[in-house]
Amino acid sequence: MKTRTVIIVPILFSIVIFGLAVPTLTSAGGYESLKGVDSVKILFDFRDGNLKSAPVHLKLIYETYKDKALTGITDKPKFAVVFMDKSVTLLSTSREGVSAEEAKVRDEIAGLIEAMSNAGIKFEVCLFAVKVFGGDPKALVQGIDHVENGWISAFGYQANGYALIPAY
Repeated sequence: MKTRTVIIVPILFSIVIFGLAVPTLTSAGGYESLKGVDSVKILFDFRDGNLKSAPVHLKLIYETYKDKALTGITDKPKFAVVFMDKSVTLLSTSREGVSAEEAKVRDEIAGLIEAMSNAGIKFEVCLFAVKVFGGDPKALVQGIDHVENGWISAFGYQANGYALIPAY
């Protein structure tokens, strides 16, 4: 009987200790860097105008937004994406003079933006960049707020506590 008690006590102790440790580990999603974080505000400086990598970057932003590591901290992380530089060329709804491949990618990006916007991610586009790259502000994907200068917008987000992550 004594042998049985000697075995059961350490097992019970281990279960209790492990049971207390698991919520701590899962609440931070296994990320040491998230311990003590109680809100999530992220700005993505999106400048990727590449047909192959831009949709991948958008998908990664969306998956990050839905990741349990972040949703365990707050029900709804605050994400903003500001399109600047050449990325604005992929936001046009015009299909005039573009290849079938580019049209397909633009459609994919428009669909991603719609889904992400519906989920709560905010989007802005720098009209300065749209003009520099010869775009038409009236022909941009729906669901994106227009700002005159993306740098000013990015500064504002950072001044309001948003962490900056570049997507180039």
